Amino acid sequence: MQSGFLKSEHLVNMAKQNYTLEPNVRFNPDNKLVIFTSNILGPSYIFAVEVAKAVPTTGQ
Repeated sequence: MQSGFLKSEHLVNMAKQNYTLEPNVRFNPDNKLVIFTSNILGPSYIFAVEVAKAVPTTGQ
């Protein structure tokens, strides 16, 4: 295991999420998508958001 840090990134505006349905966030197997359930559009849907691959840093 390697230590490091986490840099958060705003991917989706969840302001209209009705939290009677939890987002239940997961990554797909190749870690290129964040998949979650949401009712931000009214009915419940499954969404996938593409995430950029982190660039490794050196010398820290």
